Amino acid sequence: MGSTETPQEQLSREVRERRRHLGLSVRAAAAAANIDRATWTSLEDGSRVTQDRHYVAIEHALQWPTGYISHLLQGSATAEVMRPTPEELAEMGFEQLGVLGAEIERAEGYEAANAFFDEVVIFRRRLAAEKASQRN
Repeated sequence: MGSTETPQEQLSREVRERRRHLGLSVRAAAAAANIDRATWTSLEDGSRVTQDRHYVAIEHALQWPTGYISHLLQGSATAEVMRPTPEELAEMGFEQLGVLGAEIERAEGYEAANAFFDEVVIFRRRLAAEKASQRN
């Protein structure tokens, strides 16, 4: 990332890189976000600003935490990866957790990624205990 990159340019680059990382075609990513392929292409090439009503669907398609795009456009998503809410964390599969952990490690370092995984383990154990107590 260049230091002269605007938040919109960073968003375009990150969307393109993330889609490729996930092995998605433009068509598949657009379908996952339920938006037109031309809209997705415009997002990636920066030729058009995407309406904020599409952000959540795009974040979901790219397995990003909710709010990531807004934070990125405000210039606050570069130093730290957005953490999922407890509700989002409860719904995440192991693959999504692994991807998020790798992003945290890339952005914030190994110790931050380890701390994230420790938090996940504690949360999942607490959630399992709550479910078990509800069955009794």
